Amino acid sequence: MRAWLSLSLLFVGGCGGTEAVPPESTGPRRVTLVTPSVATESDGVRLADGAIVAGAGDLSLYQAMVLSLSSPTPGSLCAKGTFGALGDVPTEVDTCPAGLTGTWEQRTYLSGATTHTTEESSVIGLGLLVWNADHTALYRLRVVGDSYDGQGVSTATFDVEPVP
Repeated sequence: MRAWLSLSLLFVGGCGGTEAVPPESTGPRRVTLVTPSVATESDGVRLADGAIVAGAGDLSLYQAMVLSLSSPTPGSLCAKGTFGALGDVPTEVDTCPAGLTGTWEQRTYLSGATTHTTEESSVIGLGLLVWNADHTALYRLRVVGDSYDGQGVSTATFDVEPVP
């Protein structure tokens, strides 16, 4: 039986806090989602302002045999491929060439849940389009890395910005 573990902390920018990004912020920001231990219930991140939302949010980090980003709403994630910069991720919504099904999905898989550092991540550069939970705002996202340590703590770090 698979047990999905979920996000419990969100760091925006640097370490050490849950600083909210003002809603009028239109530029890219770096987000790190962290599961601090195995079997921890989590909150989500609201993409518009980077706020932690208890029991909700637009995107969460899950851990099982593979780390994954997941939305509470089906059809919210579109994997585009690997890119060198956030601005290189295409914003057309018609195709999802790097997704398992080639279409919009609820979950996107990251690296395997074997011990690895962010620098050893197998998904560095993965580009996605992501709808917020209500499908009213679209964001482009580029994975900077993910990690899984010997204590079961996993992270996913990505850059994200709204699509005009």
